[in-house]
Amino acid sequence: MNSKKMMKIILISVLLLVITAYAEDAGAESSSDNYVFGDVVNLRSEPSIDAEPIARLKIGTKIEIISETEVIYTQNKLSYNWFKIKADIDGKEVSGYIWGGLIARKAIVDDFDGDQSDEILLLGIANGSDYSTKTAEMRLVKDGKIKSSVKLDLVDDYTYQFGNNKNTIRYFVSMQLLPNEINSFSFIRIDVEAPIFGYFPNYFYLFATNGKTISLIASDDSYCGESTVKEIKLSFKKSSIYIRSYKYSYFGGESPEDKAGIEVKEDQTRKYKFNGRTFVEE
Repeated sequence: MNSKKMMKIILISVLLLVITAYAEDAGAESSSDNYVFGDVVNLRSEPSIDAEPIARLKIGTKIEIISETEVIYTQNKLSYNWFKIKADIDGKEVSGYIWGGLIARKAIVDDFDGDQSDEILLLGIANGSDYSTKTAEMRLVKDGKIKSSVKLDLVDDYTYQFGNNKNTIRYFVSMQLLPNEINSFSFIRIDVEAPIFGYFPNYFYLFATNGKTISLIASDDSYCGESTVKEIKLSFKKSSIYIRSYKYSYFGGESPEDKAGIEVKEDQTRKYKFNGRTFVEE
């Protein structure tokens, strides 16, 4: 095996290790359940917007996906399949079809405001584009209503034409509720990676919520560069958050821990402090 192929294999392994490290943080992973992301969604008798509505589902309604159909619908430059689902509405089980663009990508259920009643944080895609970057939205939901929301740019699976072939880049999205709290605020971390394409942007977001509002504290969508790994590490001290961005190339050695095989490209730390209302960079 030549050195170039060996380097690619090593880089893929390192990137997968980085993603595994995200999943092993001492935080709670997003729910494996599925939830309605649209404000009010028609549950239809067939996989078509022209089909008869048989029920209305509020945002945050928990659903069970029965199957994915082959029917694709495009709206706001978003193309997704229709899904057959079932849900509980006022104690009655109903089944029908909803468009995939109205299903949340990630969800976290927790009592963020401490009132003994859960809120739901939903991450979904709101608008598409001709490229991989789309407009997403984080929505804080309670009792079928949006209490607060914030928009962000998010990379999504992207299919492009190269010659006669169609190629798809698939991204891995991780959303975690971190175990740390500052002044009744909880923190949610989102990482987006394309594990076999190290030279694509690796997106990072940090949100804060007190169960009443949701805000974006920090983000990092900086370009890694080909054959470069990026790690984002967080630490919490009193009323401050420290975000360390560490980029390096691994070009040999016995293991990723072998410092002789690592070239540091960037190592910087940003500090965010609570100012009595929100978190601002110092």
